[in-house]
Amino acid sequence: MSTSALPSNRFERRRAETRRALVRAARQILAETGDTNASIQAIAERADVGFGSFYNHFESKTELFEAA
Repeated sequence: MSTSALPSNRFERRRAETRRALVRAARQILAETGDTNASIQAIAERADVGFGSFYNHFESKTELFEAA
């Protein structure tokens, strides 16, 4: 990743990291279980983010698993 692709301020960097953590958690759960029925709470806990943070980045689990 080039330096220019990094978010320019702390807020944007943290936001991007939260989104990456959610996608990473979804990928891990998908790899472990093979399905997309995990609860949003379980995904948020795996990502180590608050439940509400999920909705700051995704409208639904479907959208998250499509990103994963």
